[in-house]
Amino acid sequence: MKIGLDSFLEYGKHEHSLLGNLKNVFTAFVITLIWTMVVMVFLNVVAKMDINGVRSLLTAQMDVYAKISPGMMTNAYKAFFFTCIFAPLWEEAVFRFGPFGVARALEFTATQKTSGYLPRTICLFPVLIGSSIVFGLLHGSVINIMIQGVFGMFFAWVMIKSGYWSAVLTHSLWNFMLMFGMPIVLRGIN
Repeated sequence: MKIGLDSFLEYGKHEHSLLGNLKNVFTAFVITLIWTMVVMVFLNVVAKMDINGVRSLLTAQMDVYAKISPGMMTNAYKAFFFTCIFAPLWEEAVFRFGPFGVARALEFTATQKTSGYLPRTICLFPVLIGSSIVFGLLHGSVINIMIQGVFGMFFAWVMIKSGYWSAVLTHSLWNFMLMFGMPIVLRGIN
């Protein structure tokens, strides 16, 4: 019988319907969008950061790809490939899929040693939090933990609920919005 967070997360059990997976992708995308608005207001009001400073925090990783491939941001096809296809594929594999595999192995080992009396999520949460912190840090600075680190937790939730490809799709949609939608929104704010 599942209790508490185990029933909410359904760790290791995916919704195998297309509609269920799309619902999870949409839910995470909307929550990520709301979180971004909250962070933007917080940074603007409390930290007195101008809107361009907030944008640079949100798009910090794109700047890294621009350094790897000079002229990438001026070429829409390269920018789309790196930010909407390449980055989500490898980041989800490295920061979610791999660590969750480790969590499952630890869970299996711990469950064997405790005769199956261990809550299934006990190994998941430290891995989820740790990988999200590293994900945020690698996107820029400590403040990026509050932005991309939290996004990583939403992407992890999608992976737990719907699998790797749904997490990649959510991440791709988010990066697409940052790449092509955010400049339009910020132009309207300025």
